[in-house]
Amino acid sequence: SSGINAEWPLRPGGVQAINKEVDIGTETTISCVITGITKQLDAVVWKKFGTDVTTLSGSNYDVSEGTYGSSSQTSVLTVKAAANLADSTYACAITSDEWLVTDSQTNVILNVFGKNISSFFSTSLTNC
Repeated sequence: SSGINAEWPLRPGGVQAINKEVDIGTETTISCVITGITKQLDAVVWKKFGTDVTTLSGSNYDVSEGTYGSSSQTSVLTVKAAANLADSTYACAITSDEWLVTDSQTNVILNVFGKNISSFFSTSLTNC
């Protein structure tokens, strides 16, 4: 996995996005590591296309805001297999009264590899 460092303006610390590359249809986790804080964040929300994933249909996502410790907090989004069918960009959105930010977003990229075998066979059989 690779990381992208997005520094907060006018404040020490930052948010590191932990991107992932995984096989299609597998459960996986992505995360944001927030550093340079002195207390628990007020809120961490994960979004996909601007919508809080907890409001999307089904139970395809589990969100952990994480716990403050050693000047950092790691928030984790679990993407269930049923929701992991295509490349997606998620946003880790934090609210912190310490940093005076509300809904400050950092993109986290989930790249998916492989083919959906059932759609391959149905397309191949249709074209015969």
